[in-house]
Amino acid sequence: MNTFTFSDLDDDLSSVQCTAPTEHSQKTQYPCVACRGTGQYLGHRSKQTETKCFTCAGRGHFLTSTQDRAKAKAGRDNRAQEKRIANMTSFMEGNPALGAYLNSVCEWNTFAKAMLQAVVKWGSLTAGQFAAVERMHDKHLAANVKREAPAVIDLGKIVELFSSVTGKRKSLRAGGITLSLAPSTGSNAGCIYAKCNDDYVGKITPLGQLRATRNAPADLAAQLQELAKDPKGRAIAHGIDTGNCSCCGRELTDPKSIERGIGPICADKWGF
Repeated sequence: MNTFTFSDLDDDLSSVQCTAPTEHSQKTQYPCVACRGTGQYLGHRSKQTETKCFTCAGRGHFLTSTQDRAKAKAGRDNRAQEKRIANMTSFMEGNPALGAYLNSVCEWNTFAKAMLQAVVKWGSLTAGQFAAVERMHDKHLAANVKREAPAVIDLGKIVELFSSVTGKRKSLRAGGITLSLAPSTGSNAGCIYAKCNDDYVGKITPLGQLRATRNAPADLAAQLQELAKDPKGRAIAHGIDTGNCSCCGRELTDPKSIERGIGPICADKWGF
């Protein structure tokens, strides 16, 4: 029977040294301020079922200091901002017309705003988004050209009538249209504003051209052209039909004024 002894291993084991981990072998931990190092969420939990701290993900500590984390976050934010600026710059340089258009309408057009946000985030638009922006751009261009083009009608008699009346405040009513002289100090000096039911619908230029708004009635040009044939006659007819002065709009009470469709002061002012 063979016997085994371990005496020959004594010398080998004596050469092995077991040392405990030193303090420097462990990483420094920085307690989480939000949970005070507990790793537990300390806020109010009316509808919150999660118990771990959201800031440190339940660990209770960080391996970097607050200053280092703030510095790293600032660096990430700066790089992200530089990326957003680069995305927008690249898109604007490649699509100057569409870029300028989106910038001009994004304050009131939610789709344009969303497209600019996509450009900032991704640096470009999808093929479908790009096509939609182009269609909207072309549609607005066509609408602007149509709105800004003067109507081919002659409203010179209306301009002549307003020019012959003295005083700053001049207004005339006929049918459902109210005409009033624009302020002499503004950019529309010399123009005549047109309103329908108290809504501004356009203006008549000093050259007798109509510039209607997008919301103007479709028959506005026809109504004004009919009025321009006999401005005084149309105004007097309006006063007789409504019982209100065709100039100042006040109710007529004197029988003679009711018959003429205009009050005595306005009649002298307008030469009716």
